[in-house]
Amino acid sequence: MAVTVTEIARKAGVSKGLVSRVLRDDQSLRITESRRQQVLAVAKGLGGIKRNSSGRVIGKRLARNIVVPINKTSVMQELLAHWENQGFKTLKSVLGEHGFRLSIDLYESDSPAALQEEYQILKGTCDGLVLLGGIVTKQVANFVLENKIPHVSIDSVGRVLGVNTVLEDAVAGYYQAVSHLSELGHTRIGFLGRTEQGHYPSFAAAMAHHGLDINPAWRCRSPRTSQPIPDKETGWRDAAREAFGQWLDDHGPQVTAICCHNDYGALGACDAMVERNLVPGKDLSIVGFGDFERPGAPQTQDFELTTIHTSLADLGRSTADSLISQILYKKTQVVHQLIPTELMIRHTTGACLRPDANG
Repeated sequence: MAVTVTEIARKAGVSKGLVSRVLRDDQSLRITESRRQQVLAVAKGLGGIKRNSSGRVIGKRLARNIVVPINKTSVMQELLAHWENQGFKTLKSVLGEHGFRLSIDLYESDSPAALQEEYQILKGTCDGLVLLGGIVTKQVANFVLENKIPHVSIDSVGRVLGVNTVLEDAVAGYYQAVSHLSELGHTRIGFLGRTEQGHYPSFAAAMAHHGLDINPAWRCRSPRTSQPIPDKETGWRDAAREAFGQWLDDHGPQVTAICCHNDYGALGACDAMVERNLVPGKDLSIVGFGDFERPGAPQTQDFELTTIHTSLADLGRSTADSLISQILYKKTQVVHQLIPTELMIRHTTGACLRPDANG
């Protein structure tokens, strides 16, 4: 019994685009001969390929399908870390109310051209795209806009490149955090997280607004460059404990407070402090991001974090609403939406007890 490209791709563990190009004997496709033979063997083992009356290979067509395209080699771990969070659960739920499904599509190369080619293969079975971090480039932005592809980027770079975005208001969140720390007497405030992207620009903007110095030595990158993006919250916490512990030994006395990329990183920072007989909120103030202690979220166990609350459910709902507006109601105006944030003051921040460090 003949099968579809989709079924072959699932069985072989590769993208539909790669299967399609192998079956077309695309000579420009750069894969090993063993991989090519593997795909052909899977196709043969499943009973051959379905073709239309003109002989073209066809794939399984899905009704009302929203696709999350991801590169198998570069962002898979980050997707797995966030796929089951409340944001995606709400996104799937709201889309489902309108008869849409949400699916992942893996493609082999991280080049913008590869994503464009993948969309051409998906065209007709894909009504819109959700663009994650690391996906949106100038070339990709131009492609989705010129082809009027319904889309939402949840990566802040999408705002700069002029595509539809739904983002947590990180700037407002870190502004509140820095204001709180300043009122407590802290002026030397560091950052823990992925310092070349993510929330760091928002933190830096908040510091600049308050006229506070930003010193590269006060930044602790976690996970480290040599480490992959964790696929579980425990991985984020362990990576931060290791990185921040070393950073504390080298730079800790220079600062009195730290803002973190997320709550798991903040918890890892607290772990590293405890290992050194330091008390979070007394010896060093810690601010997280995400408010994972709220009802229904994973318990953060030992520490009651001061943290920046953001509603992942609202983020998912707004993403779905934007896609529905573009697809069903033909809205073409590019829209940037910000999900409100709020500082939740708990036990890991306190008055600066080392004024000499701020001198």
